[in-house]
Amino acid sequence: MIEGYIAHISYGRIRIKFLNSKGNTDLLNFLSDNLKNTGAFINIRTNPTTGSMILEFNNSAEEIINLLKNLNLFQIKKSEEIPKKRIINSVNKNIGYLNRVIRKLSSEVLDLKSTILLFLIISAIYQIARGNLSAIPWYTALFYLNSLISKD
Repeated sequence: MIEGYIAHISYGRIRIKFLNSKGNTDLLNFLSDNLKNTGAFINIRTNPTTGSMILEFNNSAEEIINLLKNLNLFQIKKSEEIPKKRIINSVNKNIGYLNRVIRKLSSEVLDLKSTILLFLIISAIYQIARGNLSAIPWYTALFYLNSLISKD
């Protein structure tokens, strides 16, 4: 079943995002056509680029959500659950990949954390050498460097 989550609710309007449906015009048109047949919506707009749909209605949001659940066209998930998990998983996956690339390129001498530390040290030295003693970057870099070092 198609998974969707309510990204936003306001008076007379709901935005639903469908997971893994970006660019899928056929799916969004299918859902839109089925929802139009209910007669419960004033306007339905789809956006294949974002994989989302905006539903405009006169009823209460609770009635519309119950209608959507009863139609059983897609499964509505809680918005708090889905995007954060997917974003966190995506970030973790990319950080892991970047760490592996850095280790491979440096023949296992550096990892992502040591590369960031090295970058922050070089940034701080560069700003001090330029005479930017009041500029934010050098002491911000040292602050982050201290934070990273002290966690070990």
